[in-house]
Amino acid sequence: MESCSFWPAFAVAVEPLVGRLVLVHPQRVKAIASAKLKNDRVDSATLAHLLRTNLLPESWKADADTRQLRELVRLRIDLGRQRARWKNRIHALLHAHGLRCPVSDLFGSAGRAWLSTAPLPPGTKPVLDSCLRTVEQCSEQIQVQEKNMRRHAQADPRVRWLTSIPGIGNYSALLFWPRLAPLSDSQRNGNCSATPGWCPRCGNRPTGNVAAASRAPARLACAGFW
Repeated sequence: MESCSFWPAFAVAVEPLVGRLVLVHPQRVKAIASAKLKNDRVDSATLAHLLRTNLLPESWKADADTRQLRELVRLRIDLGRQRARWKNRIHALLHAHGLRCPVSDLFGSAGRAWLSTAPLPPGTKPVLDSCLRTVEQCSEQIQVQEKNMRRHAQADPRVRWLTSIPGIGNYSALLFWPRLAPLSDSQRNGNCSATPGWCPRCGNRPTGNVAAASRAPARLACAGFW
């Protein structure tokens, strides 16, 4: 089957009934991606032919623990993005009314005190209060998720090993490790930077077949280190 959002549920239902379930990288199956006639029957026949000829670009199937860890990390990423979005909206709101915060941290104690007395129009004040409440809710959920992530990090020796590297904390380690999991020990030693997309110029990428979309958060996280 092609890799898609519901492949874990499909695997749970089908794997007990078949000898082997192969997960396919959809972007690398050029016979399907570039086909003019596309439907389930034609695609299934094409996949069966490629599997028979050993030309199928197989993807790695993450186990249940790794999938749960990825969901936990994705939620933390989404919460951080949502909080940044609402903070930027508050900055834009102040900019639209020609206001500039006199302190460096707008969302610190001094910045919040200034926001409570900011000379905004009566119709704009409720908008600011709503944005601030949303930022606070995101911050509360982030604290809850970071507590859960710390618990996972303390129980995983691989994460503790990654946190021994300067600049990598529990959050970064939990973000990196699911991207390295498809590699064997021999591949991980020589291709650790190429596979997650941290070193795009490196030409020694292994055959881990990790989707580029899944490597994007790891690349963004590494941008803060170098």
